[in-house]
This record gives sequence, C-alpha cells and structure tokens, in this order.
Amino acid sequence: LGLSEAGATVYVTGRQRPALEEACASAPGPGACIPRVVDSADDAAVEAFFAEVASETGGRLDILVNNAYSALSYQRAEGLVGKPFWEQPMRLF
Repeated sequence: LGLSEAGATVYVTGRQRPALEEACASAPGPGACIPRVVDSADDAAVEAFFAEVASETGGRLDILVNNAYSALSYQRAEGLVGKPFWEQPMRLF
C-alpha cells in the first residue's frame, strides 16, 4: 500500500471484500486504493479482472505484485497452519 503513498493507483485483490476494504482504508494516499474480489485460483476470474483493469486504465499497468499463495490445503493436512514461513518445508516454495 506504500505505492498509493507515492501516488499510484493500487488494486488490492482477494476473496473476501471486508478484508480488502480494510486494507484500502489504511492506504495512505494520495493515490487510490481499489478493492476487487478476485479468486486467483479461478482463471476466468483473473482474466475478467485484468480486462476490467485494462478498461479502467486505458490498458496501462505499470507494476504487478502477485502474492497469491496456494499451499493452504497442504498446510492444513500437514498441521502447519499458523507456523511462520521460515518453519515451513522448502518444498512449498
């Protein structure tokens, strides 16, 4: 969200709108923070999101940061949920 402090428009994506809105509420500005519900495991949802961004920005996207993490089901099965990343097995990365 520090990018919004530098004046950038930041799209924050995830599956739960309340968490996204909370994150955007903490963005310092002067740039904009736009919350969007997108399930990164759903290719069609990701494609639709990028089509919306292209339409809203005239096709311009300067920076993309992807923090999607898909090992949660494995962590649950192995009893690893809640452990710091440095205690996770390297095969997850």
